[in-house]
Amino acid sequence: GKYLQEWWGEQGIGLKVDCLDNVSDPWYAGEYDLAFDGWSVNPDPDFVLSIHTCAALPSKAKESAATDNFICDKQYDELYKKQLAEYDPAKRADLVRQLESRLYDTGYMNVMAYPNAVEAYRTDHIESITTMPSAAGNIYGQDGYWSWWSAVPAAGASSSGSSDSGGSSTGVLIGVGIAVVVLAGGGLLFAMRRRSTAEDRE
Repeated sequence: GKYLQEWWGEQGIGLKVDCLDNVSDPWYAGEYDLAFDGWSVNPDPDFVLSIHTCAALPSKAKESAATDNFICDKQYDELYKKQLAEYDPAKRADLVRQLESRLYDTGYMNVMAYPNAVEAYRTDHIESITTMPSAAGNIYGQDGYWSWWSAVPAAGASSSGSSDSGGSSTGVLIGVGIAVVVLAGGGLLFAMRRRSTAEDRE
C-alpha cells in the first residue's frame, strides 16, 4: 500500500489505504477502487474461474456474492461454460488458458505474483504420500483426501504394547507435519481519490 501511494502520488492520484481484518462488507458493497487479494487454487481450477462470471455477481444491492472483482464479460462466460462441459483434459486446459488470457486482456485484475505453496512431511513418520496431480502436485489442497488415504507409514513408525489380558496389540501411528505457505485471502482495500487542489488543476 505504501509503495502504491508513492507511485500513484507521482501521477497526481491520491490513495487512501485501509488494512482490514474483515473485507467482506466493503467488498460486497463495491466500496473500493483497488484491492489486493490472493487465492490458492485446487488442482481443478473451476471455482476460481467461476468467481469471475456474470452469475457470481450479487443479484441485489448490498447482497453477498462470490464475485471476486465484479466482472461480467459475455466472452469470458462462454469460455467458462465450454471448459465446464469439456471432458478431454488437453482441450479443457486450452480453454482454461483462454479464460486466463481473457482476464488479462479485460484489465479488471493484474496478477502480480505466482507464489508456490511450500509443503513438507516428516519422513520418519511417512514413507510416501500421493500428491494431486501426481507430478509436483499438492499434498494439502487437493480435490479430495487422496494424500491422507495413500500415506504409507515409515519403517519403525509403529508401536506395540500389552493389554490387561496379556495379549498384545499393534497400533500404527502416523504423524503428519505439513508446512503450507499460501497467499491468504486477506485483503487490502484502497479508495482512490483524485487530487482536486488548484495546484493540480493548473
